[in-house]
Amino acid sequence: MRGLGQFVGGHGRLWGDLPLYAENDLDVVTSVHYDNLFKMLKEDRFDYFHRGINEIWGELGRYPNDFVVADDIMLYYPQPVYFFVSKHRPELAKKIEQGLMIALEDGSYKALFLTYYEYTITRANLDARKLIILKNPTVPAGSPPINTEWWMPLDKIP
Repeated sequence: MRGLGQFVGGHGRLWGDLPLYAENDLDVVTSVHYDNLFKMLKEDRFDYFHRGINEIWGELGRYPNDFVVADDIMLYYPQPVYFFVSKHRPELAKKIEQGLMIALEDGSYKALFLTYYEYTITRANLDARKLIILKNPTVPAGSPPINTEWWMPLDKIP
């Protein structure tokens, strides 16, 4: 099997994770317009268009005769989500953090997460996929590792 670097990816020009392509020595073709990426893939302007498992099935439904989901590989890179609050509201930042910590500790965050994503995770059959881990240069130094244990097969946890 050829390595991912042998292929050209498609990506949104303004998407926050674009810098990881250069960081991982991957060639990419970009577009400002999301819908154009599907047209470009269909016209063989690039080889693949990576999508989150929470995105791919709905998108495939829009293009059932044009594309397939690669069912033997998956890409992973850390992409944390941050909450921004006004610098004049530090108490709000503290309350958000406390609420999230309570939800993590009592299991309600995991339950909510799985309510929305368990079917998709199961459908993606992650156990059967080869994991390709990419570096993400946009993650600030010192950021805690992302907990993937709820959805990533244990033998693949980065």
